[in-house]
Amino acid sequence: TSVIGKNQQLWDLGMNHVDMEQTDLVDSKIRELDNQLHLVLIAEHFDESLVLLAKLLCWDLSDVRYLKQNVRKSSKVSAISDTARKQLEKWLHAEYKLYNHFEQKLQVLIDKYGREQMDNDVKLLRKLNENLKSDCVLEVADNSKLKGEFRMALDIVEGYVIDTNKSWCAVYARSEPNFTVQMRRKQKT
Repeated sequence: TSVIGKNQQLWDLGMNHVDMEQTDLVDSKIRELDNQLHLVLIAEHFDESLVLLAKLLCWDLSDVRYLKQNVRKSSKVSAISDTARKQLEKWLHAEYKLYNHFEQKLQVLIDKYGREQMDNDVKLLRKLNENLKSDCVLEVADNSKLKGEFRMALDIVEGYVIDTNKSWCAVYARSEPNFTVQMRRKQKT
């Protein structure tokens, strides 16, 4: 548990915490991952990432529409100072290296896709998301109003009260812990 929080993505991808301090080993791991992963979704470019995923899988954009999950309540969002950001960048140097590599790779993929086409498809995806929210969401709420499969793991994030008359809406608003439980059940059967 001593490494939780430091270079967490590299840890989750199988890199030893001691090796993360050696630039050549970090570079080697990034090259290995680059050869294994066709596409890495980047949170700051989530919609663009989903457009590329849909194309890669030959899916329609409606297949990747979504409701934002695990969004912090506005009262729980904190700003980070430039000094703290610089300290984190130094402390998490391996993680920054991983992120920067795949963010640059994503930009190359967007260039290949075509910036104008990407802009159009992102607008379409966002419209699909707006329609989904309009069709399904009765209220954005916290755990005081969320029950069962829609109850969030943390009280600092918001979820959705959905229109229960439309059963197809549930999958979009289901909480991460509940979704995980359901996936594990399906994998066991």
